[in-house]
Amino acid sequence: MDNLDWNDLRYVLAAVRNGSAAAAARSLRISHATVLRRLQEIELGFGLKIFGRTSSGHELTKEGRVIFELAEFVEAQVTHTRRLVDAQGSEMDGEIRFTTTDALFTAAVMPLLASFHLRFPAVKVRTSVGSAVLDIEKREADIALRPSIEPPDSLVGLRLCRLDFSVYASPIYLSQNAATPPAEMAWLMPDESLSRTPIFRWLKDSLAPSHVLHAFNSFVALRQAAEADLGATALPRFLGRASKLLVAVTSIPRSASTDLWLLTHPNLRHTRRVQAFMDHIAQGIRAQRTAFESSAD
Repeated sequence: MDNLDWNDLRYVLAAVRNGSAAAAARSLRISHATVLRRLQEIELGFGLKIFGRTSSGHELTKEGRVIFELAEFVEAQVTHTRRLVDAQGSEMDGEIRFTTTDALFTAAVMPLLASFHLRFPAVKVRTSVGSAVLDIEKREADIALRPSIEPPDSLVGLRLCRLDFSVYASPIYLSQNAATPPAEMAWLMPDESLSRTPIFRWLKDSLAPSHVLHAFNSFVALRQAAEADLGATALPRFLGRASKLLVAVTSIPRSASTDLWLLTHPNLRHTRRVQAFMDHIAQGIRAQRTAFESSAD
């Protein structure tokens, strides 16, 4: 125990969370041999066996479960301490980790990042774009702009607007299928990665599987496929209206809508650069509210 490097606990966390030393090595971007060596060293440091070998990888022993819970506790305390340190920053400089979807980035956020940089050039914004939800609790991101029906209670933030949807298709596709009812067109669907969204459930209930031509994990990809005359698709209004190659076919009921939230960790909400960034994004999105909602509340 006296010679234990507490930093090695992250290798235990990675091995358990990823299922094997090889997968842990990939997630940590280090060699497999390094992970194995560190795991052996931590077992020697504690003087007990943490993992039992199985055909599927590393499995925690009874004693290993205690070490894993200790590692999670240390991780949480380190993350909490870093949050408190970050929250002490009062100057308009430093770094912000920001995450949003590709659709929001493409159609709404990119100009706001540019104007924020002009106002606060000393603040560096690292932006992660994609459908994967980064964990603010674990400091993977500081601020998230995400669609959500019910955001986590552990985060604080602002509901900016409602995200309404409409059906879109290209004029070429519509002219080729002028006599086809919308429900019987070739449809481009969100895939299972978006299955928790109200729009996915609405489409699943409304369309026959035989009419689904392709599925995509991105609304930007859905828009591009529709622009290529492949079929009809449901898009957030702000994304569909931004396309010069698509026309709206019909609106989609409010029951398929969701809300747009700007969220951060409670320990960061009073940090000046975080406040400034959230205020800037919120003002910019709310100024475009009619592009997001079929009719403003």
